[in-house]
Amino acid sequence: MARRQLILEVTQRCGVMSLRDIASMVDASTATVRRDLRDMEAGGLLRRTHGGAVPAGPSLTAEDAAPHRRNVVAAAARTVRDGDVVGVGSGRFAVLLATALADKDVTIVTNSAHVCVSVRSPQKASVLMVGGLLRESSGVVVGPLVAESLAGLRLTVAFLTGDGMDAARGLTNNGMLEAEADRYLGLAAERVTVLADPSTVGSTAAWQTVPTDAIRAVITAECPQRLVDEMSARGVSVTDA
Repeated sequence: MARRQLILEVTQRCGVMSLRDIASMVDASTATVRRDLRDMEAGGLLRRTHGGAVPAGPSLTAEDAAPHRRNVVAAAARTVRDGDVVGVGSGRFAVLLATALADKDVTIVTNSAHVCVSVRSPQKASVLMVGGLLRESSGVVVGPLVAESLAGLRLTVAFLTGDGMDAARGLTNNGMLEAEADRYLGLAAERVTVLADPSTVGSTAAWQTVPTDAIRAVITAECPQRLVDEMSARGVSVTDA
């Protein structure tokens, strides 16, 4: 129905919304909106919170549950210590990693609305979402305000993913604005760790995110020995999880 479509649009646009604000924006009673939210959550369209709703994060897929992805995420999480300020970029690995870090006493800094939603209460981790232009199709915040939001903030580590990872160009992405936003996270970090899906290893995409020399470590699976040797020669640690 039109009212529920409008509820979906306003939560995706505004993020966290109170029940009262949603009711006001769609011109309906709080009791009606409460029923709508219950049904929409059951359909996976959003997630209810105490007194409101937030956009639904991407649902777990069979690909996300694949052993190589679980191993990469687990290896990355083991490098994080309590008290760390952890930059987490966008993408499927980012959501899985944020979920794995939720019970650590860390601060997660991200430009992904899906990462924010994935760290659900109760948890130890705090989440800071940087400002900027929200791309509704992907839930990623981009633009120069990302850099301004990170000004003066020092991240212990930034975990980044992309569409390509090779020794010549480092981490690359098919999206210009996404590559730029991840670059800002990398520049704010003491070290950059790339989480690379095997399908991206050895390939390159259009836009460079982080050059090889700015990467401290790569965590992947089924990594060709040639790439391990090439990256190691440039001072990059490669973990084949």
